[in-house]
Amino acid sequence: MKGVIDEEKYWEQGVYVSQISPHAVPFEEIQKMTYDYFKTFYLRPGKLLDEILKTFRSRYRMTALFSNIIRVGEILKTVRRETNLEPIKASS
Repeated sequence: MKGVIDEEKYWEQGVYVSQISPHAVPFEEIQKMTYDYFKTFYLRPGKLLDEILKTFRSRYRMTALFSNIIRVGEILKTVRRETNLEPIKASS
């Protein structure tokens, strides 16, 4: 498959195979399947309650929570960027 992508353009940021190969599952389908999986897995009431209780019982988790609470805006921005599933655009 040599010459399919421009190595100079994508060397640093990468490229998803499903975006360049006509034989791969479409990128949008993979993105939707991944999002749906995480949504159904992490938004289960039992799972959420279990993780909250584990946090209150763990000194390590409570320390991490309080250490990061002031960075909540930055953390949310990172989560939004990472869950977008798009390669980071190289700045020109």
